[in-house]
Amino acid sequence: MRRALDSVYQIISSLAHSSGQGYFDTFVSEIAAVVMADVVLITAWEPNAAQFRAQAAYPSCLEPESLQLPLTGSPDAITWHEGEAWFSDRLLQLFPHVPLAQEWQPQAYAGIVLKNADGEPIGICSLLYRQPQANMGKVMGLLKLLGPLAGRELALLLQRAQQPLPDSPHMLQSMLSHAPVGIGKLDLAGRILWANPAIEKMLGYPLDELLHRTISDINHPEDWMRSAEYYEQIYRGERSSFTQEKRYFCKGGEVLW
Repeated sequence: MRRALDSVYQIISSLAHSSGQGYFDTFVSEIAAVVMADVVLITAWEPNAAQFRAQAAYPSCLEPESLQLPLTGSPDAITWHEGEAWFSDRLLQLFPHVPLAQEWQPQAYAGIVLKNADGEPIGICSLLYRQPQANMGKVMGLLKLLGPLAGRELALLLQRAQQPLPDSPHMLQSMLSHAPVGIGKLDLAGRILWANPAIEKMLGYPLDELLHRTISDINHPEDWMRSAEYYEQIYRGERSSFTQEKRYFCKGGEVLW
């Protein structure tokens, strides 16, 4: 689970300053790198045509605008009806007409439905592998963590085709607020300026109480000393980020790694 969360943090960090098509171009390439997928597709459901149209694709040699995927006779049909699906091998035997079959000869598949903020299905994130895969649990775990973010961004992308571009800061704030992992924002003095609901749930503090604290208040002193050094290096321009496993003090006195 720790590795999965590290992967989520890595991907969210890469996506933090992206939106629209750029968001999904980064999304598909980052997922492919983490789970070693040969093909990653973000597709949107077109009810009038009863098919999916690709919005983003990895690798870059695939052209999303030319990919129209039928609902019938494909693993996407099962994903669409069940919410998620995976096949670790024998994909071509089960679905001989699976999209990209001739070019990629895929043997394994993983997919998850993408939903908008109202919980309505609007698309699918699907992965294809040329070789059978033994550990599809890791792949599905990552998709379940990132699916809600991709779904909300896909909804915005589809709205954008009909409406003016939404305010980017508002869009980023919405994405971070709904992230399944804890994300917070500090000022240069370490005061907590904002935290998403996941942090409130993790630590047991409501947001109004967190806003009266600094990050050092809720870190174990030994871990905070190490963090302080890293922050100083960031201030001096010697590094742009850091990753650290540390202990947090919950409101009830428990210690959370």
